[in-house]
Amino acid sequence: EETVKVLPAAKTKETKKAIVPELKKKKGPRKFSMYIIAMPTFGYQRIESNQNDNIIIESIKRVPAFSTKRLGVRAEIGMEYNLSPRLKAFGGLLYYQRKQTIDFTEKQVDSLVIHGDNGGVIIEPVFKHIGKSIEYELKNIGIQAGLNYNIKKKLFLHVLGTGIELHKPMNKANFTEISQGFVQKPDYYVFYNVYYRLQYPSEGRLKAVFQPSLNYSLYINKNLNAPFYVKPYGLGLHVGCTYSF
Repeated sequence: EETVKVLPAAKTKETKKAIVPELKKKKGPRKFSMYIIAMPTFGYQRIESNQNDNIIIESIKRVPAFSTKRLGVRAEIGMEYNLSPRLKAFGGLLYYQRKQTIDFTEKQVDSLVIHGDNGGVIIEPVFKHIGKSIEYELKNIGIQAGLNYNIKKKLFLHVLGTGIELHKPMNKANFTEISQGFVQKPDYYVFYNVYYRLQYPSEGRLKAVFQPSLNYSLYINKNLNAPFYVKPYGLGLHVGCTYSF
């Protein structure tokens, strides 16, 4: 009797291509990303009068919304961690600097006019208006934490983000009156931050970042010796990069 040996079929290139993907393990999304971002910032502020003094602020000179007098700079470095395919937590360090001269008009009593009528006395103040200037400066370091949510991924990765920031002023006084030396000394600021981020390319380790953002002060812990205090906020355009590992 003849023994017939059955040889295994030769593996063609097509067969190998079909087998190779099955042997490869799918890699999950990278857990950590590092980001470095810097941006010019247009700074704005809400000015609130000091109710505990006898100074009357008549008016404050307006500065155009997109004037170079409002320009400042902001820089960030931090880490992101994937909580889910779409949601990321982040934390990092930041530096913010801005300087602006605030011109205002103070209303002061110049003299008193006394009128007598039917045995009574009427005292009428005569006011004068004095123009003054305050040099307002922010030079802060801080920490921030928040969440990023991936909205969609096509040519660009679209991300909506929000967070809370704690700022500590580096300068001893963040504004001084040029003529009389009024001083405002906040111990710290708490800011709320919201932004829309575009990252390119949407895949890969290294991505360029373009990020319009709004930053608004929620709280100021302050030591006030000035006719008013300033609650700052800013609009900016981040430019930077992220690196995943």
